[in-house]
Amino acid sequence: MATMDEHVDLLGRLYVLAGWLTAFVAVSVACLAAASFSLMLDDWPAQGWAPRVTGVAFTVVALLFGVWGLAHRRAGLGLRGRRSWARPATMGLAVLGLFLVPFGTALSVYAFWVLLHQDVRSRFDRATRRPDGSGGA
Repeated sequence: MATMDEHVDLLGRLYVLAGWLTAFVAVSVACLAAASFSLMLDDWPAQGWAPRVTGVAFTVVALLFGVWGLAHRRAGLGLRGRRSWARPATMGLAVLGLFLVPFGTALSVYAFWVLLHQDVRSRFDRATRRPDGSGGA
């Protein structure tokens, strides 16, 4: 049976992996945006407004995927390093990830199961306390 430390480490690895996969999607969508913008250079007046709207939409989506992937990667590294901010940050990402059926939902349910376990909560709470007994990050 795996210990909760092993589950936290696995969850961190899964979040880093999700971050890299999402970053790959962001780069792919950015390439689609570049292709759309390049259509305007070919014969700009004849192309109309469609390449511009498509290029802007793809750019916005690529930026959103990039931020989402970076947040997942950062949260995963924070979990693996037992940083005090990583637990609430991962839980926030997990709430949003519940709506990303099926993989985001599965990862979110696992994240809640791991991060709401009493042993994990107490470990992260201890990480936020200073040796003199006062709180802090």
